Amino acid sequence: MKKQYQNVGAQIINLEKNKNVDKATINLRCFEEKTYLDLITPYSDLIAIGRDSHNKHIYPSVVSFDEYLEYNGIDASICNYLQMLIGCFEKMVKNFLMHKYCSKMKAAGDKQVKDFSWTAKYCRKGKVFDLLKINEVFLGGAIQPADPITIDRRRKVLKTISTMATSLSKNHMVQHYQTKYGYVPMFVAIHSLTLGQLLTLFSMLSQTDKNELVCIFNGTSGKRYPDSSIEKFEKDAIRIQVIRNIVNHYEPIFPFIQNTEMKTFNSLTDLLEKLKENYKRSVSYFPYSFATIKTLSSRNSYSLEFHIKIERVLKSLA
Repeated sequence: MKKQYQNVGAQIINLEKNKNVDKATINLRCFEEKTYLDLITPYSDLIAIGRDSHNKHIYPSVVSFDEYLEYNGIDASICNYLQMLIGCFEKMVKNFLMHKYCSKMKAAGDKQVKDFSWTAKYCRKGKVFDLLKINEVFLGGAIQPADPITIDRRRKVLKTISTMATSLSKNHMVQHYQTKYGYVPMFVAIHSLTLGQLLTLFSMLSQTDKNELVCIFNGTSGKRYPDSSIEKFEKDAIRIQVIRNIVNHYEPIFPFIQNTEMKTFNSLTDLLEKLKENYKRSVSYFPYSFATIKTLSSRNSYSLEFHIKIERVLKSLA
Protein backbone atom coordinates (compact mmCIF):
# COMPACT_ATOMS: atom_id res chain seq x y z
CA MET A 1 0.00 0.00 0.00
CA LYS A 2 1.32 3.42 -0.95
CA LYS A 3 1.99 5.91 1.82
CA GLN A 4 -0.33 8.91 1.88
CA TYR A 5 -0.05 12.33 3.47
CA GLN A 6 -1.32 12.53 7.05
CA ASN A 7 -1.87 15.60 9.18
CA VAL A 8 -0.56 15.62 12.75
CA GLY A 9 -3.78 14.23 14.17
CA ALA A 10 -3.69 11.28 11.79
CA GLN A 11 0.01 10.73 12.52
CA ILE A 12 -0.69 10.46 16.24
CA ILE A 13 -3.55 8.03 15.64
CA ASN A 14 -1.19 5.98 13.50
CA LEU A 15 1.40 5.95 16.29
CA GLU A 16 -1.21 4.69 18.75
CA LYS A 17 -2.85 2.15 16.46
CA ASN A 18 0.04 0.76 14.45
CA LYS A 19 3.11 1.39 16.63
CA ASN A 20 1.53 0.89 20.08
CA VAL A 21 2.76 4.27 21.32
CA ASP A 22 1.21 5.38 24.60
CA LYS A 23 -0.67 8.59 23.74
CA ALA A 24 -0.01 10.04 27.19
CA THR A 25 3.73 10.12 26.40
CA ILE A 26 3.40 11.97 23.08
CA ASN A 27 4.76 15.52 23.01
CA LEU A 28 2.80 17.52 20.41
CA ARG A 29 5.50 20.19 20.31
CA CYS A 30 7.75 17.69 18.53
CA PHE A 31 5.40 17.61 15.56
CA GLU A 32 5.58 21.40 15.29
CA GLU A 33 9.38 21.26 15.04
CA LYS A 34 10.02 18.14 12.97
CA THR A 35 8.38 16.09 10.26
CA TYR A 36 7.30 12.50 10.77
CA LEU A 37 10.17 11.39 8.52
CA ASP A 38 12.62 13.16 10.85
CA LEU A 39 11.05 12.10 14.10
CA ILE A 40 9.68 8.57 13.67
CA THR A 41 10.69 6.76 10.49
CA PRO A 42 14.50 6.57 11.04
CA TYR A 43 14.07 4.84 14.40
CA SER A 44 11.26 2.37 13.76
CA ASP A 45 13.68 -0.52 13.17
CA LEU A 46 15.31 0.19 16.55
CA ILE A 47 12.05 0.04 18.47
CA ALA A 48 10.34 -2.79 16.57
CA ILE A 49 10.88 -6.40 17.66
CA GLY A 50 10.40 -7.93 14.22
CA ARG A 51 8.27 -8.02 11.07
CA ASP A 52 5.14 -9.98 10.21
CA SER A 53 4.35 -12.03 7.08
CA HIS A 54 3.42 -8.78 5.27
CA ASN A 55 6.81 -7.24 6.17
CA LYS A 56 5.20 -4.80 8.59
CA HIS A 57 6.93 -3.93 11.84
CA ILE A 58 5.90 -5.71 15.01
CA TYR A 59 6.16 -3.53 18.13
CA PRO A 60 6.12 -4.20 21.88
CA SER A 61 2.63 -4.04 23.42
CA VAL A 62 3.36 -0.57 24.85
CA VAL A 63 5.92 1.89 23.49
CA SER A 64 6.83 5.19 25.11
CA PHE A 65 7.24 8.14 22.75
CA ASP A 66 10.30 8.99 24.81
CA GLU A 67 12.13 6.13 23.07
CA TYR A 68 11.79 7.91 19.72
CA LEU A 69 12.94 11.16 21.30
CA GLU A 70 15.96 9.46 22.83
CA TYR A 71 17.12 8.04 19.51
CA ASN A 72 16.34 11.34 17.79
CA GLY A 73 18.46 13.15 20.37
CA ILE A 74 21.41 10.80 19.87
CA ASP A 75 21.06 11.18 16.11
CA ALA A 76 21.12 14.98 16.47
CA SER A 77 24.13 14.77 18.80
CA ILE A 78 26.10 12.75 16.24
CA CYS A 79 25.09 15.13 13.44
CA ASN A 80 26.11 18.21 15.42
CA TYR A 81 29.53 16.74 16.14
CA LEU A 82 30.01 15.60 12.55
CA GLN A 83 29.27 19.14 11.39
CA MET A 84 32.21 20.38 13.45
CA LEU A 85 34.52 17.59 12.29
CA ILE A 86 33.63 17.97 8.62
CA GLY A 87 33.71 21.76 8.84
CA CYS A 88 37.30 21.50 10.10
CA PHE A 89 38.13 19.08 7.26
CA GLU A 90 36.55 21.30 4.61
CA LYS A 91 38.42 24.40 5.77
CA MET A 92 41.66 22.44 5.71
CA VAL A 93 41.01 21.26 2.13
CA LYS A 94 40.03 24.79 1.07
CA ASN A 95 43.17 26.32 2.55
CA PHE A 96 45.42 23.68 0.99
CA LEU A 97 43.92 24.09 -2.49
CA MET A 98 44.02 27.88 -2.24
CA HIS A 99 47.76 27.87 -1.60
CA LYS A 100 48.45 25.10 -4.11
CA TYR A 101 46.61 26.69 -7.05
CA CYS A 102 47.71 30.24 -6.23
CA SER A 103 51.35 29.15 -6.10
CA LYS A 104 51.02 27.46 -9.51
CA MET A 105 49.39 30.55 -11.05
CA LYS A 106 52.00 32.86 -9.51
CA ALA A 107 54.86 30.65 -10.72
CA ALA A 108 53.40 30.95 -14.23
CA GLY A 109 53.72 34.76 -14.03
CA ASP A 110 50.28 35.73 -12.70
CA LYS A 111 51.28 37.70 -9.59
CA GLN A 112 47.70 38.74 -8.79
CA VAL A 113 46.40 35.19 -9.37
CA LYS A 114 43.43 36.52 -11.32
CA ASP A 115 44.17 35.26 -14.85
CA PHE A 116 42.00 32.20 -15.43
CA SER A 117 42.78 31.78 -19.11
CA TRP A 118 44.49 28.51 -18.16
CA THR A 119 41.07 26.99 -17.44
CA ALA A 120 40.11 27.22 -21.13
CA LYS A 121 43.34 25.53 -22.18
CA TYR A 122 42.77 22.84 -19.58
CA CYS A 123 39.24 22.18 -20.83
CA ARG A 124 40.67 21.71 -24.34
CA LYS A 125 42.73 18.81 -22.95
CA GLY A 126 45.87 20.94 -22.82
CA LYS A 127 48.68 20.43 -20.33
CA VAL A 128 48.45 23.09 -17.61
CA PHE A 129 50.97 23.50 -14.78
CA ASP A 130 51.73 20.01 -13.49
CA LEU A 131 48.07 19.04 -13.27
CA LEU A 132 46.59 15.87 -14.68
CA LYS A 133 44.88 16.57 -18.00
CA ILE A 134 41.11 16.99 -17.93
CA ASN A 135 40.66 13.48 -19.35
CA GLU A 136 43.08 11.82 -16.92
CA VAL A 137 42.78 10.32 -13.44
CA PHE A 138 45.31 8.53 -11.29
CA LEU A 139 43.89 5.12 -10.44
CA GLY A 140 45.38 1.76 -9.61
CA GLY A 141 48.88 3.16 -9.45
CA ALA A 142 48.82 4.68 -12.95
CA ILE A 143 47.27 7.43 -15.05
CA GLN A 144 43.99 6.20 -16.53
CA PRO A 145 41.34 7.72 -18.86
CA ALA A 146 38.82 9.80 -16.90
CA ASP A 147 35.14 8.93 -17.15
CA PRO A 148 32.71 11.45 -18.74
CA ILE A 149 31.22 12.41 -15.35
CA THR A 150 34.64 13.37 -13.96
CA ILE A 151 35.46 15.40 -17.08
CA ASP A 152 32.11 17.20 -16.88
CA ARG A 153 32.62 18.02 -13.20
CA ARG A 154 36.03 19.51 -13.92
CA ARG A 155 34.65 21.63 -16.74
CA LYS A 156 31.85 22.93 -14.53
CA VAL A 157 34.02 23.87 -11.57
CA LEU A 158 36.55 25.63 -13.81
CA LYS A 159 33.75 27.53 -15.53
CA THR A 160 32.46 28.58 -12.11
CA ILE A 161 35.90 29.94 -11.20
CA SER A 162 36.66 31.60 -14.53
CA THR A 163 33.32 33.46 -14.71
CA MET A 164 33.18 34.44 -11.03
CA ALA A 165 34.13 38.08 -11.68
CA THR A 166 30.88 38.67 -13.59
CA SER A 167 28.57 36.08 -12.00
CA LEU A 168 26.07 36.73 -9.23
CA SER A 169 27.40 35.50 -5.92
CA LYS A 170 26.07 35.28 -2.36
CA ASN A 171 29.59 35.17 -0.95
CA HIS A 172 30.41 38.54 0.63
CA MET A 173 34.15 38.28 -0.13
CA VAL A 174 33.44 37.60 -3.81
CA GLN A 175 30.98 40.50 -3.91
CA HIS A 176 33.59 42.81 -2.37
CA TYR A 177 36.21 42.00 -5.02
CA GLN A 178 33.65 42.19 -7.83
CA THR A 179 32.56 45.67 -6.73
CA LYS A 180 35.87 47.19 -5.65
CA TYR A 181 38.38 45.59 -8.02
CA GLY A 182 36.37 44.18 -10.90
CA TYR A 183 38.03 40.78 -10.62
CA VAL A 184 38.08 37.83 -8.23
CA PRO A 185 41.52 36.34 -7.46
CA MET A 186 41.94 32.63 -6.88
CA PHE A 187 42.47 33.03 -3.14
CA VAL A 188 38.96 34.56 -2.94
CA ALA A 189 37.27 32.40 -5.57
CA ILE A 190 38.11 29.26 -3.62
CA HIS A 191 35.90 30.44 -0.74
CA SER A 192 32.70 30.20 -2.77
CA LEU A 193 33.21 26.58 -3.81
CA THR A 194 31.37 23.63 -2.30
CA LEU A 195 33.19 20.66 -0.82
CA GLY A 196 32.33 18.67 -3.93
CA GLN A 197 33.88 21.34 -6.15
CA LEU A 198 36.96 21.49 -3.94
CA LEU A 199 37.40 17.73 -4.24
CA THR A 200 37.13 18.05 -8.02
CA LEU A 201 40.04 20.52 -7.96
CA PHE A 202 41.92 18.11 -5.72
CA SER A 203 41.41 15.27 -8.21
CA MET A 204 43.29 17.30 -10.84
CA LEU A 205 46.50 17.51 -8.78
CA SER A 206 49.59 15.35 -9.12
CA GLN A 207 50.22 12.53 -6.66
CA THR A 208 53.01 14.58 -5.09
CA ASP A 209 50.64 17.45 -4.36
CA LYS A 210 47.91 15.13 -3.12
CA ASN A 211 50.36 13.47 -0.75
CA GLU A 212 50.86 16.82 1.01
CA LEU A 213 47.19 17.04 1.98
CA VAL A 214 47.13 13.41 3.11
CA CYS A 215 50.06 14.25 5.41
CA ILE A 216 48.24 17.27 6.81
CA PHE A 217 45.07 15.24 7.42
CA ASN A 218 46.95 12.41 9.14
CA GLY A 219 49.30 14.69 11.06
CA THR A 220 52.36 13.06 9.46
CA SER A 221 54.39 15.90 7.95
CA GLY A 222 56.93 14.85 5.33
CA LYS A 223 55.78 11.26 4.95
CA ARG A 224 55.50 9.79 1.44
CA TYR A 225 52.35 7.70 1.22
CA PRO A 226 51.92 4.95 -1.37
CA ASP A 227 49.55 5.68 -4.24
CA SER A 228 47.00 3.26 -2.77
CA SER A 229 46.79 5.37 0.42
CA ILE A 230 46.29 8.55 -1.60
CA GLU A 231 43.53 6.89 -3.62
CA LYS A 232 41.90 5.74 -0.37
CA PHE A 233 42.01 9.30 0.94
CA GLU A 234 40.17 10.48 -2.18
CA LYS A 235 37.50 7.82 -1.68
CA ASP A 236 37.20 8.75 1.99
CA ALA A 237 36.87 12.42 1.06
CA ILE A 238 33.92 11.58 -1.21
CA ARG A 239 32.35 9.65 1.66
CA ILE A 240 32.86 12.69 3.89
CA GLN A 241 31.06 14.76 1.26
CA VAL A 242 28.08 12.37 1.40
CA ILE A 243 27.94 12.63 5.19
CA ARG A 244 28.32 16.42 4.98
CA ASN A 245 25.31 16.66 2.68
CA ILE A 246 23.24 14.74 5.24
CA VAL A 247 24.20 16.69 8.35
CA ASN A 248 24.32 20.13 6.68
CA HIS A 249 20.75 19.65 5.46
CA TYR A 250 19.71 18.58 8.98
CA GLU A 251 18.68 15.11 7.90
CA PRO A 252 18.90 12.11 10.29
CA ILE A 253 22.19 10.19 10.11
CA PHE A 254 20.79 6.90 11.43
CA PRO A 255 19.52 5.69 8.00
CA PHE A 256 23.03 6.19 6.58
CA ILE A 257 24.48 4.21 9.48
CA GLN A 258 21.91 1.46 9.09
CA ASN A 259 22.42 1.14 5.32
CA THR A 260 26.21 0.91 5.58
CA GLU A 261 27.03 -2.77 5.15
CA MET A 262 28.82 -4.48 8.01
CA LYS A 263 31.66 -5.57 5.72
CA THR A 264 32.53 -1.91 5.06
CA PHE A 265 31.67 -0.61 8.52
CA ASN A 266 35.24 -0.76 9.79
CA SER A 267 36.31 1.68 7.08
CA LEU A 268 33.51 4.04 8.14
CA THR A 269 34.45 4.04 11.82
CA ASP A 270 38.15 4.36 10.91
CA LEU A 271 37.29 7.44 8.84
CA LEU A 272 35.27 8.97 11.69
CA GLU A 273 38.20 8.43 14.05
CA LYS A 274 40.54 10.17 11.59
CA LEU A 275 38.12 13.11 11.31
CA LYS A 276 38.05 13.30 15.10
CA GLU A 277 41.86 13.22 15.39
CA ASN A 278 42.17 15.88 12.68
CA TYR A 279 39.73 18.05 14.61
CA LYS A 280 41.66 17.53 17.85
CA ARG A 281 44.76 18.95 16.17
CA SER A 282 42.77 21.99 15.07
CA VAL A 283 43.14 25.42 16.67
CA SER A 284 39.33 25.49 16.86
CA TYR A 285 39.12 22.25 18.86
CA PHE A 286 36.49 22.19 21.57
CA PRO A 287 35.68 19.04 23.62
CA TYR A 288 32.33 17.44 22.83
CA SER A 289 30.43 14.81 24.82
CA PHE A 290 27.72 12.45 23.65
CA ALA A 291 24.49 11.23 25.12
CA THR A 292 24.31 7.51 25.90
CA ILE A 293 21.74 5.05 24.62
CA LYS A 294 19.79 4.00 27.70
CA THR A 295 17.45 1.75 25.70
CA LEU A 296 20.30 -0.54 24.58
CA SER A 297 19.79 -2.65 27.69
CA SER A 298 16.40 -3.73 26.31
CA ARG A 299 17.44 -4.20 22.70
CA ASN A 300 16.23 -7.26 20.82
CA SER A 301 17.66 -9.61 18.22
CA TYR A 302 15.74 -7.90 15.40
CA SER A 303 17.52 -4.56 15.86
CA LEU A 304 20.75 -5.91 17.32
CA GLU A 305 22.96 -5.17 14.29
CA PHE A 306 21.56 -1.65 13.96
CA HIS A 307 22.25 -0.98 17.65
CA ILE A 308 25.77 -2.35 17.32
CA LYS A 309 26.44 0.00 14.39
CA ILE A 310 25.28 2.99 16.43
CA GLU A 311 27.43 1.93 19.37
CA ARG A 312 30.47 1.65 17.10
CA VAL A 313 29.87 5.10 15.60
CA LEU A 314 29.56 6.61 19.08
CA LYS A 315 32.73 4.82 20.21
CA SER A 316 34.68 6.04 17.18
CA LEU A 317 33.67 9.64 17.88
CA ALA A 318 33.99 9.55 21.68
